[in-house]
Amino acid sequence: MLNLLVENISEKDEDTDFYVENIPEIQSAVVTFTCDIDIPKFIRTFSSNPRAVHNKLTVRPLEESRSVRVENVPENISETHLAAFFENPKQGGGRVEDIVMLPEERAALIAFHDTADVKRVLKKDHVFSKKKISVYPYYPMLGIALYGKDGPCIETPKPIEFNINPYILQHICDNEGLRNDIDVKVKDKHCEIKWPDQDCQDPILQLIFSPTLSTHLRSVVKIVPKWKEEIYNEFSLLISKFGVIEYKMEKSVWEAIREHVSSSTYDGVLIKPDFDLEKAFLAGMSKDVTKLDSTFRQLVEEITKQVERNKQTKTETLSMSPALYQIMCNSGLKRKILDQVPELKMDYDVPTKKARLWGLGDEVLTAKWEILNITQQMITKPIQMNPHLLQFLMSIDNEELSSLLFVHHNINAVLEIDDGVVKLIAHSNKDLTEAENQIKEKLLHRQLLVEDKSLLKSPEWGSLQSHLLQSFNTEKNTIMIEESSSGMEDNVVIAGLTPNVLNCYQQVSDFLEKNTTIETEIAVQPSAKMTFIWEEGKEMLEKIKENINVTKNQKNICLSGPRVKVQEAANVIGEILHSLHSDTLRIEKPGAKKFCRVNEEVHATTARTNYHCVIRLDEAGVEDNQFHNPRFQVTLPNGLTLSVYKDDLCRHNVDVIVNAANEDLKHIGGLAKAILDAAGHKLQDDCDQIIRKDGRLSTGDSVITDAGKLLCKQIIHTIGPQWDENSHSRCEQLLRKSITRSLQLASEKNHSSIAIPAVSSGVFGFPLKLCVENIVEAIWDYVEMSGQQSTLQKIHLVDMNDETVNIFSEVTKAKCGNQKSAVPSTAMAPQPVTSAAQNPPAPVNRGDDNTVMTKEGLKIKLLQKNIEDCSTDVIVNSVGANLDLNKGAVSKALLSRAGSNMQQLLNSASLGIQRAPGSMFSTSSCNLNCQEVLHVVAPPWDNEQGMSKTILRIIIKNCLGQAEQNQRTSISFPAIGTGNLGFPKDLVAFVMLDEIFQFSCKTKVQNLREVHLVLHPSDMDTIKAFTSQMENCTAAAISGVTNRPSTGTGPTFFGTVTNPSLGVHEMKIGSVTYQVKTGDITKEDTDVIVNSSNQDCTLCTGVSKAILEAAGPSVVSSAAAMGKSHTFACVEE
Repeated sequence: MLNLLVENISEKDEDTDFYVENIPEIQSAVVTFTCDIDIPKFIRTFSSNPRAVHNKLTVRPLEESRSVRVENVPENISETHLAAFFENPKQGGGRVEDIVMLPEERAALIAFHDTADVKRVLKKDHVFSKKKISVYPYYPMLGIALYGKDGPCIETPKPIEFNINPYILQHICDNEGLRNDIDVKVKDKHCEIKWPDQDCQDPILQLIFSPTLSTHLRSVVKIVPKWKEEIYNEFSLLISKFGVIEYKMEKSVWEAIREHVSSSTYDGVLIKPDFDLEKAFLAGMSKDVTKLDSTFRQLVEEITKQVERNKQTKTETLSMSPALYQIMCNSGLKRKILDQVPELKMDYDVPTKKARLWGLGDEVLTAKWEILNITQQMITKPIQMNPHLLQFLMSIDNEELSSLLFVHHNINAVLEIDDGVVKLIAHSNKDLTEAENQIKEKLLHRQLLVEDKSLLKSPEWGSLQSHLLQSFNTEKNTIMIEESSSGMEDNVVIAGLTPNVLNCYQQVSDFLEKNTTIETEIAVQPSAKMTFIWEEGKEMLEKIKENINVTKNQKNICLSGPRVKVQEAANVIGEILHSLHSDTLRIEKPGAKKFCRVNEEVHATTARTNYHCVIRLDEAGVEDNQFHNPRFQVTLPNGLTLSVYKDDLCRHNVDVIVNAANEDLKHIGGLAKAILDAAGHKLQDDCDQIIRKDGRLSTGDSVITDAGKLLCKQIIHTIGPQWDENSHSRCEQLLRKSITRSLQLASEKNHSSIAIPAVSSGVFGFPLKLCVENIVEAIWDYVEMSGQQSTLQKIHLVDMNDETVNIFSEVTKAKCGNQKSAVPSTAMAPQPVTSAAQNPPAPVNRGDDNTVMTKEGLKIKLLQKNIEDCSTDVIVNSVGANLDLNKGAVSKALLSRAGSNMQQLLNSASLGIQRAPGSMFSTSSCNLNCQEVLHVVAPPWDNEQGMSKTILRIIIKNCLGQAEQNQRTSISFPAIGTGNLGFPKDLVAFVMLDEIFQFSCKTKVQNLREVHLVLHPSDMDTIKAFTSQMENCTAAAISGVTNRPSTGTGPTFFGTVTNPSLGVHEMKIGSVTYQVKTGDITKEDTDVIVNSSNQDCTLCTGVSKAILEAAGPSVVSSAAAMGKSHTFACVEE
């Protein structure tokens, strides 16, 4: 536009008269006219031109210049040399006034003396040192040179080629931000980069002079001379910040290392493998490469070694059960093997049931040898197993069962069956013991007697059996149900895992209970009651007949139908019979019989109408007794009567009946269920209370409860054994124990009559005849052992089944047939059992009602609290010989507070030590608030027929001695033996207090200061016994007499202390009068006096001196003679 504007204003032609040189560096342009023109006029016209004004263009004249710009000046030329060159006439001959060298632009500014000099110089071509140089007018005021119409002579630099490492190139190109940074930095140096293809093997990039400077000629002129050198140096500096390190690497190593290098650790660098060269390259910023070099090199070396190792590695498999492999893992045996061969790898393939070994040949061989040794060192023990349980085990996967029973509970053992024999294989004796306990606890079989054999053929039974098997064997077999026959009996046997067996047993028992058809007879005497029920109770009988058959004979109402309905009906009829009152009127006057016979109907009608009573004429005399006659009866040597009855145990008329119960006292089937239904729900509540208090009972145990709605006074629940084909003798022993304990318990409660069923012959599977033989044998042994001490006068063997009653009669007759039969029994008064006399305790100081202190300062406290809440230094725990802390109220309470670790500590403490009664084991307190726990094995009470009381004394003495020896200051005792062990409570109280006093008196106690006797707040009988003995301790301290407890069941053997005269304390001990008094022994008028003398019977000091002097010389001589012969006897006065 400027060219047109100048052409319009000047009216000149651009092509011939002027040219315009744009100078963008200063936003100006220079118009040079090559023709004559009035410059001032042009300036005025241009300045007033609207177009120029609108575009804010200004114009001024450009004065002639006295300076030139010389370009393309050779390097290292001096100012003097250059001045001399231009002052030479050949080059213009003008005088040079000033020179400014511009070496970086390879140029110089030369000022001449006159403008004419400039014009001459500009007209000439100049060659300096054989090199052409360019000269242009220079205007210092503008700071520019004018290059004229053709412009300056500029040679654009050629592209620079730069060799670059291909891995650095790839790293830069892969990182877009990094590449952009480099592009920006060279752009500032008027350069553009032409990046080569990354696939090129020897990449060369080009540095190209920026074409954007072509419009700024004067800038280009300044930059071009040094551009090539500067950009090369700049780019070299940038590239030098990158580095590459190469590593030797095979393809297999790269495959193994690929995942490692993809981690964040290697962000910011390039790792490139070259499989042809068998190398890998680490490229990136030098600092990053250097930092990662050692890490990556170590990784490469390790992986290389691993790959080389893998090439030599062999894999072998070893057949092994999953449970055995788990044992190796849990017990640390696998870790032990891997510690020996750390590079070896071992795992387990479940589908093939094989252990897999990876390693070098020697390592695999070593591992296989160790595994073989481990397998051989396992402890193997055959286990006696019930045949039904054995059949169950043979039907399931024993490896799964081993994992379930043992491995999941950290027990290192497996179960195997070899040729019908069950074997336990364990890592240690401890594991073996725990595994046996698991089998006993987790595997169970239950047997139910099927009275109605047709039930097993019914569709309902088949449906129930299928349902149970599907329910409990969904994922894996957990139970087995089979039908078996034993003699005349049919049974349903359930075997498998304990929880499911119990659940299944309950459902099968309920099914049999509800659907078994039974027949029972209810004795109705006198016959008037039968008439009343049959005539007045028609509505009730009709309702009963809707579910069962009801008939009658002369003496009984006969019921038949499903068991549950029969029992319900029997209860209804029994309640009615209980509510009826009857009496017999005997009229012995002449004519009475005829009068009654003639008027019987009138009197009967009147009684029924007016009084709702029934009158019957008994022509035969007094009717039979209300109770059935015994099938067989004998009188034993001590006067006790043993009888056999066919009767319903629930309605049998005795003081106490025996119930065949299970260990949990859950009356869910058989006789136990029938007794519960008849007695009412309170019976089950009482039994549950016993289990909550004392824990689960053991086979052979017996407990007693109230009888509820039954006719008897109390019920003894005895735990009979389940029949085990492999343990005949043990089962018989346990059955006799349960019967004996039941008889003892009945006598202890002062009962005179007891009814016993065929315990264990029902659902527990005991062969009937063998069961009866053991029951009768136990009764015979009890009678012989108890002598005249038992309160029992009548023992009845009772059952409703004719076969059982007949066997009862046969066995009793065979055992006792030579005794007198049917002889009325006579009650024998119970005789008390007395304790041997011992020294009285040392005097005590009485504190409050629950505290006494011995003369030596040992404080005895009687506390009502939970034993686990005690905070004394020592707590004493009573355990059984199996050391199971889950058995017994005291042990369970301590275990629940202390934690399961206490059981492990106790097992460790007892390892290799005999666990006989009287044994004592010490453990730490775990979570209890004490320092030490002493676990003592207490014996069961033996009615003073053995050593039980002596062992109890030893236990108390040893615990006190252990506490003193360990420098303990306090100890807590429970009432040892008063629970399941059966010790009389008053006896335990006496023994414990007596031993504490003896210990205080005979031992020089230095550490022990307090003994706590801890009683459970709910055990009122034990609290009463201990409180009484504590009171006796104080009385004994005053009187010098100790009241000893009686272990008999008769009247109290020890009387109370009285004071018949001043200074005399008197007490009755049985038939003996015991006195303590002050006075002169030589004045006593008893039959005998006792003298305390020396070994030679010549002691002449103290009491002995007084007695010998009073007796005279003859007694002195006789005593001395006996002393010499060492024969001691009574000396007559």
